[in-house]
Amino acid sequence: MLPRVLLLYSNRLFNSMPKTSLAVIIPAYNEADNIAAVVAVFVSMPECTEVIVVDDGSVDKTAAVAAKAGARVIKQNNQGKGVAMQTGVNATNASYIFFADADLVGWTSKHARSLITPVTNGRAVMPVG
Repeated sequence: MLPRVLLLYSNRLFNSMPKTSLAVIIPAYNEADNIAAVVAVFVSMPECTEVIVVDDGSVDKTAAVAAKAGARVIKQNNQGKGVAMQTGVNATNASYIFFADADLVGWTSKHARSLITPVTNGRAVMPVG
């Protein structure tokens, strides 16, 4: 299944990080069954300098599973996906930010690169897929 909403944008106007830094922000709520596979894809990609999971008040083991898979985990009370996304943005100084859903079953690095590369190469400002 392809992602419902993925978004990448250049944050380089707002910080002084190297232009090659890329943070992946994954807002998650009760996604313990899916989060490890999604995190593993991004952790395996050298171009992803940070993988941040914002656990939005999950009552399952989402945070523990994400941390074990290699993500930096930020826990917060349930405030909704938009707030979780903003929490992730506030936690990074990366030049590029990529939002991914926590339930991307079948997601691969090839899928991610098809959205990331046009932005980091300067051919696009923001892909949505």
